[in-house]
Amino acid sequence: GAVGEVSAARLSLRLPSRPDSVAEGGAASPAGSSPPAFCRPAGSLCAVYSETMELADGVVYQEDPGGPGPAMMSERVSGLAGSIYREFERLIGRYDEEVVAELMPLVVAVLENLDSVCAHSQETSVELELLRDDNEQLLTQYEREKALRKQAEEKFIEFEDSQEQEKKEIQIRVEALESQTRQLELKAKNYADQISRLEEREAELKKEYNALHSRHTEMIHNYMEHLERAKFHQLTGGEQPEPIMHSRIRRCASYS
Repeated sequence: GAVGEVSAARLSLRLPSRPDSVAEGGAASPAGSSPPAFCRPAGSLCAVYSETMELADGVVYQEDPGGPGPAMMSERVSGLAGSIYREFERLIGRYDEEVVAELMPLVVAVLENLDSVCAHSQETSVELELLRDDNEQLLTQYEREKALRKQAEEKFIEFEDSQEQEKKEIQIRVEALESQTRQLELKAKNYADQISRLEEREAELKKEYNALHSRHTEMIHNYMEHLERAKFHQLTGGEQPEPIMHSRIRRCASYS
């Protein structure tokens, strides 16, 4: 009786209705009749059942009698509890209630722990599903970022290639301009040498011209003097061969 009271204080079970036959070969209790003989003694385990167990379709339990209300047990634990209750009734009907007096609190504790484990398992399953969703989202984000990084790397490689190609083209242009500059410098040097030679040639020609001009002036001067002398001789009666004088005049004219 004391063990049953402890069990009732820890757990209030709503179990499936008790079958009409209590034990194998036992008589069925008519509707509205009093409980069987093994449930009548006050303080016995069966009396505790009568006070703490109500017949219902499902199974609920309450850890604290002063708590907010009963909590639904899992379907699996509910079915198991109904089967155990029916087996207890069969044993009590065949033997005596003291047969299950020590077993009852252990079964209650096992059912409590089993329901707690089932609830924890359900919570774990929910958490696992949430973690799977998070993992899928992270994986999707990772794949997206990986694709973006790949695109960025490809663009960077293309940029480096274009920069390298542009650098090569600029280098080729610089080398061509340097070659052209060297050619122009060489031409300028050749032109400077040519100008220098032309200037020297011009100076020589000027010297020759000045010499010829001086000689021409001197010849004209001599010729004028000669004409004056010839004219003077003619006036004084002297003679001078005229053809020779004319030939000299023609030479002087040709030099001038």
